[in-house]
Amino acid sequence: MAASAEIRALVAEIEAATAAAQARAVERQNATYSEPIGSELGTVTVGGQGELRAVDLDTRSLRYTNESALADAVKTAVQRAERRARGI
Repeated sequence: MAASAEIRALVAEIEAATAAAQARAVERQNATYSEPIGSELGTVTVGGQGELRAVDLDTRSLRYTNESALADAVKTAVQRAERRARGI
């Protein structure tokens, strides 16, 4: 009898751990991570899996940069946000 009670307790523990892991996975998937784009050019936002969700540019600051510098700054910000989403 003691063995079956022990097995039931282990099963309950495993089920609780599984439910907690599933809840954390859903929470992480729904999370967003934002990073600034260079010299106050705006922000990028990625989802919990590192997928790009938004690029918000500050149009007032754009006149002080060129296309190449803007592209590099956006790329760098996206990479930083992706690393945060992955917990690196």
